[in-house]
Amino acid sequence: MEGLTIAHAIPYIGRAQGGPVVGLAALASAQAEAGYRVAVFCAPRPADGPEMPFAAAVSVRRAPASAGSFRWCPAIGPEFAAFPAGVAHVHGMWTDLHRRAAAWARRKRIPCLVAPCGMLDAAASERALSVSHGPGRHVPDTTTVAAMTARVSTIPDFVAM
Repeated sequence: MEGLTIAHAIPYIGRAQGGPVVGLAALASAQAEAGYRVAVFCAPRPADGPEMPFAAAVSVRRAPASAGSFRWCPAIGPEFAAFPAGVAHVHGMWTDLHRRAAAWARRKRIPCLVAPCGMLDAAASERALSVSHGPGRHVPDTTTVAAMTARVSTIPDFVAM
């Protein structure tokens, strides 16, 4: 795996967002310290809280997100395109950043790993599949599901026994 480049995609890197970003900070930092080229792509907002620290060798690439739900962030596209990734690791599901990361990996024909981070639970899935597209109008979000269906491996959530 020498020379492997890893692109992590997560919408937030603020401490207030909890477990997924804490795990990602440890994983990406360990990968960089092991010699891999690692980038984290995100669309942070002030409400996410102070950013988690990453190892100095981890490139954190930020794109502005819309104020609405699901962090619409078309500016992340050029950031993805500029990174020569060999594998994409998507942390979570349902946001525009997740959809764009999966579509980018598919276009590049690179493996895409998805860690759902609890987002396949019934309540999370129901909320995500009814996306607001203006006042009082809700439609199913099939583009996210479609973008994440081809060449995707899912890393299951841990289950407490």
